[in-house]
Amino acid sequence: MKVIVTGRNMHVRDSLVEQVEKKLTKFERYFNSDIEVHATFSHQKADQIVEITIPLKQGTTIRAEERSGNMESSIDMAIDKLARQISKHKNENWKSAIAAMKRFVLKKSQMLKILKQMVHKS
Repeated sequence: MKVIVTGRNMHVRDSLVEQVEKKLTKFERYFNSDIEVHATFSHQKADQIVEITIPLKQGTTIRAEERSGNMESSIDMAIDKLARQISKHKNENWKSAIAAMKRFVLKKSQMLKILKQMVHKS
């Protein structure tokens, strides 16, 4: 997982880069190693804003944006939001895979019934 960190109208401290990279490592098991994660830091008045975007190859994009009084808590909240979205995405993929397997098994059992009927007729 490659993390690309950008600061919008601000300099991003090395400690923030290390923190976001460390927290994103827990998602490595869900994705290929060649995936790029974009983390953008910015501020507006008193709000410290973190945007984290994970574009997936299937055309799906997982994105979280959080704002708070300090950057560290914004990172934590964005990571928590990403975790919920990734869990939901993973469950949806499992459900569609199981449905596809059920359709395949159903077709296979229907084909076996037809073959048995053909054998009994001859």
